[in-house]
Amino acid sequence: MVHQLFTNDELDDQKKLFAKLDRNKDGMLQRDELIDGFREIYGEVVEQEVDEIMALADLNGNGELDYSEWLVATTKKADIYNSNKLKQAFQYFDRDNSGTITLEELKHGLGGICEGDNQYDEAMFADILAEVDINGDGEIDFTEF
Repeated sequence: MVHQLFTNDELDDQKKLFAKLDRNKDGMLQRDELIDGFREIYGEVVEQEVDEIMALADLNGNGELDYSEWLVATTKKADIYNSNKLKQAFQYFDRDNSGTITLEELKHGLGGICEGDNQYDEAMFADILAEVDINGDGEIDFTEF
């Protein structure tokens, strides 16, 4: 979903920065790569700041950031709450343009993130829907989103 919050130009810039920071070219950013890269780009970097970024953005807890986690870490809060970008993200899930996101649409939208990962099952998607579905109608409307 975070991909929907960036323009194509912004995504290109993010890919370039990610690639520059990924010195060992393994497609992941380790703590030491972030420290070295931030120091080079921004000057002195406090290791504690990198640790905070890792703690917040390392969504799967593996000790490194993949590209999607990097996008989450670099997304500005103001961008998340930008109504046009929220609408774009909502439309990504609302595949039939009905104005609501069904369980099937949620699974499809998150499928790229969860594909091939056995820890995600039907119950997880149902739990996400139930948590967001404030009015209990079995779908997520834009306000709930």
